[in-house]
Amino acid sequence: MHIHIQNQHFRKAIADVSRVVSSKSPFPSLTGIKLTADDHKLTLIGSNSTTIIKKEIPASEDTLVITEPGSIIIPAVYLYELVKKLPQDLSIHVDENHSITIRSKDILTRMKGLNPYDYPPLPELNHDSSIEIESGELVQLIKQTAFAVSSNDTRPVLTGVHFSIQKDELITIATNSHRLALKKHKISSTIKGDCIVPSAALFELNRLIEKDCSPVNILITDHYIVFTTADMSFYSRLIEGSYPDTSSLIPNDSKTTVTLNTSDFLEGVDRACLFSKEWRNHNIQLELMHGSHLKISSRSSEIGRIEELQKLSALTGDNELILTLDGRFLMEALKSINEDEVSLCFSGSMRPVLIHPVDNLQHLQLISPVRAG
Repeated sequence: MHIHIQNQHFRKAIADVSRVVSSKSPFPSLTGIKLTADDHKLTLIGSNSTTIIKKEIPASEDTLVITEPGSIIIPAVYLYELVKKLPQDLSIHVDENHSITIRSKDILTRMKGLNPYDYPPLPELNHDSSIEIESGELVQLIKQTAFAVSSNDTRPVLTGVHFSIQKDELITIATNSHRLALKKHKISSTIKGDCIVPSAALFELNRLIEKDCSPVNILITDHYIVFTTADMSFYSRLIEGSYPDTSSLIPNDSKTTVTLNTSDFLEGVDRACLFSKEWRNHNIQLELMHGSHLKISSRSSEIGRIEELQKLSALTGDNELILTLDGRFLMEALKSINEDEVSLCFSGSMRPVLIHPVDNLQHLQLISPVRAG
């Protein structure tokens, strides 16, 4: 293999794929990045066996010139640190003994590579069974649900986000049994299916595509979900098991519904959380006052008490209510809402609170109350 490549493009691709590479992998090949050059492109692959990132750099006169096709595995930690420190574009040559020569200006580096045939093959894909979504929409779907997964490994299925593809809808759901986040997005699809995706993989995917404007194709296989853009493929192994039926958890009616300004309410909850840290559930109390205001309060036995009144934009149903919620859960739910106003639907002092943007039931947050103690 012999290529000449622009440093900036190469460094960015290495940084992306190396995010999932571990220097402590029991498999030597997975401690490296696999480079494959053909007549049209350079492909870089990094993997930790559960997550795989593939990046492609197309051949062009300005960015990449491929003189001789070939393939090699290069130790990831050394490759990334080296390329960061090289001043100019690179010439990379690999011989039949897997020895690598990297030249940049007057700097010559020689490294030992690994046999590319030792690298595990990528999962086979059926591109006929895929859906397309704008990258910005996918980023929002993940941001608005993945935070609600469980951090407890006793129920592995709850540590992931449930992806459900219907005829014309993609639904993402996450829950830890005490709260739930759900988002629906309209798509055009002729396929149906569902899977559970590890939340850690989705956070990693978001970091890679957050500034990408190209569409994302999503494919689901028996063991992997794959997200593909114009120059990247992101593979995540699925969590095995059946996701619980959460549809029965969402209340169909409420005794009281209030509407508030989202940012003002979030700031009030944030202030109340300052005094709630001694409680295991970061207790904050919500109470309807005079049918026109919501009182947000919390207390600390060591520090004192904080409370404030916020004027309601609207109220329907009973005008008397008092309940206690986990302030952290409430803050994270409100941060996921982009609209100016939010509705809170109460079904009782110990019934879950349904939170959603005003007139938008495509994005739901559900939080179970806690005992005031």
